[in-house]
Amino acid sequence: MKHTLVYAVFLLFTAFLAGSAMASCPTAPVGPYYIGFSEFYDYSPDPSCVTISGNITSTTINCGEDGYSYGTVFPTETVSYTFTADPNKTLSTWSAGSTFQFSDPNDSWWDQINMQASVLHNGSWTNTTLFSHYGSDGTDYTSCAGAGGTFHAVGGDTITISITVSKEFANALIQSGYIGVVTESP
Repeated sequence: MKHTLVYAVFLLFTAFLAGSAMASCPTAPVGPYYIGFSEFYDYSPDPSCVTISGNITSTTINCGEDGYSYGTVFPTETVSYTFTADPNKTLSTWSAGSTFQFSDPNDSWWDQINMQASVLHNGSWTNTTLFSHYGSDGTDYTSCAGAGGTFHAVGGDTITISITVSKEFANALIQSGYIGVVTESP
């Protein structure tokens, strides 16, 4: 239930705050926001603060949300955002996600989108897959589908959220919205 609440809060933040641009990178956290007895902080990046690798263009996906269109057939393309969790806060449960649009008439495993959280804590990296979708899954998302997951990090940790896409076929349509990141402070 707690993860469901955190993900619901994440969706609220990305729906209403994705357009709130900050001038410096990494984007400063916004909050606290209170829902019930829980305190949340929005760490979602301003789009100008993400790193883009590959033939990725800005676009508006089907639901009208701004995001990215991935165009190259191999190699992989990546949108990523790296920041440090506020060392003055007690943080542990995080949620990250995005909306995406995926259509693969080839049903190819090589046409895929993956979202990952990488956390550097005390000199060691921990990777958590937040979501993955492959053309061979047989399901297309022609309207915006929200996807993401939870991971753990504490104040002072370095966090990288990345969306990585690979395409075997040029006619596979793979797009994502902007990255959203929120945390709950106990």
